[in-house]
Amino acid sequence: MHAASRLRRVGLALMLATPLAAQAPVRALPQRETRLDAVVTPGGGVLAGVGVNRRFGWYARGGATLSVGAVRAGDGWAAMQRVEVVSRFLFDPFGEHRRGVYGGAGVAVRHLAGDVTRPELVLVAGVEGPRVGSAPIPSVEVSLGGGLRIGMVLRRQRPVGR
Repeated sequence: MHAASRLRRVGLALMLATPLAAQAPVRALPQRETRLDAVVTPGGGVLAGVGVNRRFGWYARGGATLSVGAVRAGDGWAAMQRVEVVSRFLFDPFGEHRRGVYGGAGVAVRHLAGDVTRPELVLVAGVEGPRVGSAPIPSVEVSLGGGLRIGMVLRRQRPVGR
């Protein structure tokens, strides 16, 4: 009886230690994105960028974006480069609603031609549109950090959720 009891305990421990097929994690592939931002303040301008983000749990995404463009500076225009690292929190990660609201925060470094490179804190709020076939998912985003930006973002679809 003592050996049988020990064998049951070992069997139970192995069953609990091995994930079931339904518990297997969904592979979190990076999600590519392209974006176009209208820089509202200061001065105005346009930035175009590419980025990638990754799922860090069901509700969290972390990503980096590199953008370049032109903004008003003084009496003319100046080239601008911006690198941004942002974490987003999705309020509807499973896509239960047609649109998904998200918010986030992060840091950015921007370089304006003829000016110093500046670090910035970034706050983000956005709404992701519905999935349509295999087309990229559109989002509208408002960002605050180094001025106000309004952006249009296209993200590759994920196999599961947003």
